[in-house]
Amino acid sequence: IEEAAPRGPRREASPSGGSQEAARTLNQLLTEMDGFTSDAGVVVMAATNRADVLDPALLRAGRFDRRVPIQMPNLSERENILKVHAKGKRLASSVNLGTLARQTTGFSGAELATLVNEAAIGAACGNRTLISQADVDAALEKMQIGLRRPSHANNRTRAYVAFHEAGHACASLLTGYDNVSKVTILPRSNGVGGFTSFANTAADEHGGLPTRERLLQELVVLLGGRVAEELRFGRSKVTVGASDDLQRVRKLAFEMVNKYGMAEDEFGLLLGAGRDMDYWNPVPDDVGRRAARYAERIVQRAYVRCRRLLRTNWRLVNAMADSLLEQETIGQEQVQMLLDNHRRSWWFWPQGGRTSVTIVPGMPAPALPAAPGAAAGLPRVGRLPPTGAAPPGAEPMVDVRPAPGPSMRLLGRARRFLARLLPWIDGAQ
Repeated sequence: IEEAAPRGPRREASPSGGSQEAARTLNQLLTEMDGFTSDAGVVVMAATNRADVLDPALLRAGRFDRRVPIQMPNLSERENILKVHAKGKRLASSVNLGTLARQTTGFSGAELATLVNEAAIGAACGNRTLISQADVDAALEKMQIGLRRPSHANNRTRAYVAFHEAGHACASLLTGYDNVSKVTILPRSNGVGGFTSFANTAADEHGGLPTRERLLQELVVLLGGRVAEELRFGRSKVTVGASDDLQRVRKLAFEMVNKYGMAEDEFGLLLGAGRDMDYWNPVPDDVGRRAARYAERIVQRAYVRCRRLLRTNWRLVNAMADSLLEQETIGQEQVQMLLDNHRRSWWFWPQGGRTSVTIVPGMPAPALPAAPGAAAGLPRVGRLPPTGAAPPGAEPMVDVRPAPGPSMRLLGRARRFLARLLPWIDGAQ
């Protein structure tokens, strides 16, 4: 029995409630499955996504008394499912089903079958006898993001989208969040101006249970687009392109505090549990406000880290944005080549330098003044590149941190002196 929920819904308490048709169908099912007949060779199976709405009489012993939950397939199961649906279809040697299974985290078996069929349709539309990797990538993007549509954007819009996507990609690479498989500024039918897709290489490490560190990295990656726009065009000229990213940032930060108990020792582990549960007392308003302020501090900390990370490695962001403006789409090999070239350069600083921002629970998060004069008396500290490597039009930034020791100050002076003395060192390397 397919879709058992509409055929056996829960009966209403009111005599007149519900549909007569549904009631007759349910009564017939209950009668036929009463268990008093001797049809021992008959096995009745039903499938539904809403087992919670089934009538309790259907779930009693002798009827549907065995439940078999079907979870989404894991990595090896997705690869085997893809092999089953790829039978009878001619795949090019460049198509790697293992890599495709890694990129389709969360796909069901039906969605994987649709993916293979869409790739075959794309190859047939191009009058090709083999399904290439490009056909598979196009089918995956169509299912995840939407159809590609012609770009009518002007140069200004293309520059905004290029730096936005380059910020996401560079934040992911520099934090170690995940490898970048593709970056494009081509628009899609669902309104997306561009997108950055990841290889999901780290999904197997946490096995669907991300750690607090990984969630903080995800916040940095989500903020990378807005921060790149700020550094390139200024805070007063940012666009609304990061609206979806900011919504996801807000949701994730509140879930870390209210749902996952990741507020360290300030609130305990059971802060937000139970706003949807009857047996928990509701959270007091003052605790809710404190939780909101703590979630805001988590976001502020991720913002500070992302801004320092992109600013100290701005040459990588700028090179990736230039490649996007020239080619519109760059793959994993080109992204890795840009990263390798940047690592060999003078200006590579992993994790945004050797210093970090520490936020004490219960204390306000450090602010980022717009100008050095706004933070009078505070030392200007940080691994910032020289003026030539800073993003054009960027606003001055002061990192509010404890002053470094004498050795670190001496190292900073030596680095700035060498940067002024040898401007050709980057090109020479």
